[in-house]
Amino acid sequence: MSIVIVICVFIALFYTFYYIIDISRSIGIYEGILTISEHYNITLSQSLKLGLSTLPTLGIALDIVYIMIPISVMMFAIAILWMFSRLYSKWSVSAIIILSAIYVMLVHLLESNFNFNGFAESFMVPYIINLLILALSVYSLIAILYGSDSDFEIEINPLTPYSNMAIISNKLMRHLKGDLRILDSHFDNTSFDNLSRLILRNMNKYTSIYILTYLEENSRGFGRGYTDFKNELQNKNIKFELRIMGREDFSRQHERIMMDSNTAYKIPPINIINRKSEHIVSLNHDEAFRRFNEIWNRSKSYENFSKGS
Repeated sequence: MSIVIVICVFIALFYTFYYIIDISRSIGIYEGILTISEHYNITLSQSLKLGLSTLPTLGIALDIVYIMIPISVMMFAIAILWMFSRLYSKWSVSAIIILSAIYVMLVHLLESNFNFNGFAESFMVPYIINLLILALSVYSLIAILYGSDSDFEIEINPLTPYSNMAIISNKLMRHLKGDLRILDSHFDNTSFDNLSRLILRNMNKYTSIYILTYLEENSRGFGRGYTDFKNELQNKNIKFELRIMGREDFSRQHERIMMDSNTAYKIPPINIINRKSEHIVSLNHDEAFRRFNEIWNRSKSYENFSKGS
């Protein structure tokens, strides 16, 4: 989707600069003809008189096209950010919708109210292109707000670990709500830190967090992170429970899962979620939920596990 919009915006930007050159050249030619005819007292043909009559409107048209330049540039910049930085949200989509709507109105103004003696037909290309951008952007916004997650995907770029945390928080965590379940067999102290950063802006969306992981019996230092994290969640009235799966489940369960009551996602290990080159993709919720519950029901609570260690 982002690639299509980038191509469309680039075409619109190209045509905008083309219009400046074309209209400016026409203004220069007509003004030159007018100056020469007045200086040498030349009688102009009817076709030239008709062309000269468009000079005032060509000047207005040039001003309108100058307004279209920053609009095109802003759309192109946002579309590039979508494609390379994955800064894709309802706000950036809304900005594209507003900018493309303004562009369409300006082109429609040029098409409807000015006579350019043949220039008007060339405005149909960016007009149609921006209608396409507008339609795609509206579709994207509807998909963000109300659509399903069947084609959900977040690409993690290991070169941008700090930006990745913001992207995951914005594109994944804020869409989860209610009971949050996490299956990550390598959940450790760093995982507590990363998960805390991911849920920080979205804590009001969660009522409980359940984590299913695996620990060796001699694991050290985990208890402090567990206690601090649990106390922090309890202060926010969020229920927290962590269970330790058995070795057999650990050897068979290689996929990490994060889910709420409606959606499920395959995720990288949370302790390196912002650094691992991997994609976050949607999973079949019913299957993921069934698998989580099966392992959860035969796992041991962390409190009982730590007592036995």
